[in-house]
Amino acid sequence: MINSLFATYPTRYSTTTLDSLLNDTLKFVDYCSDEKQYSSQYKLFTEDNNIIFKCSMPGLDQEHLDIVIENKLLKVKTKESVKEIDFAPSFKKSFKLSNDVDCVNSFASLEKGILTITMPKKEQHKTSKIKFK
Repeated sequence: MINSLFATYPTRYSTTTLDSLLNDTLKFVDYCSDEKQYSSQYKLFTEDNNIIFKCSMPGLDQEHLDIVIENKLLKVKTKESVKEIDFAPSFKKSFKLSNDVDCVNSFASLEKGILTITMPKKEQHKTSKIKFK
């Protein structure tokens, strides 16, 4: 397949075509640091030892969203019931976090169409000496 792809396009476009193909294929997870802003619709940043995720979710309520944190991966998606709401956005993204977060103390709020997820960073494990019994 790749040979036919390169045969179809001139050499100067081969890398660009292959890059866009890979980008479309790997689009389901954003690998990033907590300092990077993604788009006008959503962003992820660090503030006061917390990782904050903000996203525009106009017309949605809390029961329309699924939010999961698992192994440094934040997953945010809208439920199937969103299709019944006029002009409500469908959203499904995963974000690789650069720090471990405290899942127990993490929380979300949805006010005036803005979803905010606050995830406190876990304290780094300190080195401790192991004693023999």
